[in-house]
Amino acid sequence: MKNKNIDSILIIVCLCIIAVLSVNLIVSRGKAKQDTSVPAPSESAAGSTQTLEEQAAQQAAAESAAAAQAEADAAASRAEEIANEIAASEEPAGEQAAAYPNGKPGFTTENINFDYINTLDNGIIGAGYYNGNRDELNRPNEVVANQDRYADYNAVFVRDPDNTVMLTFTLGYEAGYTAMVLDTLAERGIKATFFVNHMYASENPDLIRRMIDEGHVVGSHSWSHPEPGIPALGIEGAYQDMVSMQEYMRENFDYEVYLYSFPSGRFSIATLELARELGYQTVFWSFAHMDYDQTNPPSTEQAYSSFVSELHPGAIYLLHLMVPANPEALGPFIDYAMSEGYEFVTY
Repeated sequence: MKNKNIDSILIIVCLCIIAVLSVNLIVSRGKAKQDTSVPAPSESAAGSTQTLEEQAAQQAAAESAAAAQAEADAAASRAEEIANEIAASEEPAGEQAAAYPNGKPGFTTENINFDYINTLDNGIIGAGYYNGNRDELNRPNEVVANQDRYADYNAVFVRDPDNTVMLTFTLGYEAGYTAMVLDTLAERGIKATFFVNHMYASENPDLIRRMIDEGHVVGSHSWSHPEPGIPALGIEGAYQDMVSMQEYMRENFDYEVYLYSFPSGRFSIATLELARELGYQTVFWSFAHMDYDQTNPPSTEQAYSSFVSELHPGAIYLLHLMVPANPEALGPFIDYAMSEGYEFVTY
């Protein structure tokens, strides 16, 4: 549509130029005719008179010139109108173009279309660990497919393929490693995203405050963290769960949450739309590993090897803090990724 509008402006500008040239041509012809006409026979010292034919020719030339000028002015005015219309209708750039209710990430309970949401499929969909095939950028094919499939719901599985990495820590509970991770991030000047639920936030207010004060992003990991997944609560239950966590963060930390992570990675089309209408950017992952099984934890070397071997442009790392491997491998991994030209970012 934008190209068509530009073509229209070019056509109108050309018409303006033609109209102006026509005015000049008409005026020039009128002058030439006047200069080459035969003098009237009744000239005298008191002045000269013109023939009726000359007067008529001059009048016609003047009228033609005026009409051509009016046409040129109208064309120029229309061109300006079209240019203004295009400028007013152009899509905003970058993050402002996202389809959030407020034009940008930001929680809202206004105009939630429950009638529409309840028509959508609430069957549970699970995000996995993506150990299959990868594309030429080392991104899991399933991740890329999910990004295309669910992008309209403001869900992100992998960021744009640039040299960025997003570190996310999911904290339904933890085993005492959060402070260690915050120290590592502070030493390297890195910002990360921490997804917390109500139990973690209520039991660790000092850590939540430290995350906020040190410039990290705190996202919602739900109020109740139902193991079957948020869709199991139904739409009304999912709504109450999401709103309750938002209100808790406002009341206790004066903090506005705009990122959401589905508990256990289990979602549905209906709950994706609910989160979108609430103004959330929903974040999944393009890297995850079995890092929360305390009965069979990975070693630090295994964690580091996984971090490095699966690094890819636009990666979103999902990490838990249940075993020492992740916090111990985190610093060396950050150093390696930065040496490879990667930048660590948040939303």
